[in-house]
Amino acid sequence: MSKLIIFDCDGTLVDSEVIATQFFTKYWATHGVFYTEDEFKETFIGTGRTAEVVVNNFAKMPAHADEEGRALFHEAIKKDLQVIEGIPELLSSLKTDMCVASNSPLNYVKGALAKTQIDSYFGEFVFSAEQVVNPKPAADLFLHAASTCGHHPKDCIVVEDSVSGVLAAKNANMKVIGFTGAGHFIPSLENRLKELNPDWFCSSTDELKILLSSFE
Repeated sequence: MSKLIIFDCDGTLVDSEVIATQFFTKYWATHGVFYTEDEFKETFIGTGRTAEVVVNNFAKMPAHADEEGRALFHEAIKKDLQVIEGIPELLSSLKTDMCVASNSPLNYVKGALAKTQIDSYFGEFVFSAEQVVNPKPAADLFLHAASTCGHHPKDCIVVEDSVSGVLAAKNANMKVIGFTGAGHFIPSLENRLKELNPDWFCSSTDELKILLSSFE
């Protein structure tokens, strides 16, 4: 039975988490909410951050800060987003079926893939948590992606950089690769991912390429 490789988007295919960290720490500071970059990463990136933390932060800022910040962030993404080094070469080398499944909005994900010129590898097989009832860490999104692509969960391998993503893969009874090859990783985030005991762990795109090629 052929395999389906399910990629997360942010921090797995595109290096957006670096932009998010730099942008929001600077923007929030202008409104009196202060995080170091490492503190921001540890609190918000890939953790399935709680609504309470976000609400408490925005309660300290002007009412317009949430909407304005998101708009400015998306402008920064459009301008500065880069593909993670080595990902185009990795994707072009794979012969297995592939798709993308992200908690981010569908329009954003498609735009990010197009901006970094890797959208052609996935075609219409791009999925968002908007399409299911429960986002990661629930299994819904990965199960939806597998079903749409015509694969059984046991034949799927998920590539994830986040805690919520690794947990979602486990909840879907899929094999999962913990990937820390993006620019935002610091030791504490890497250790947090390792503690979840993914089936495999890759700290670089080169390692990931070698591992994925073994599944063909």
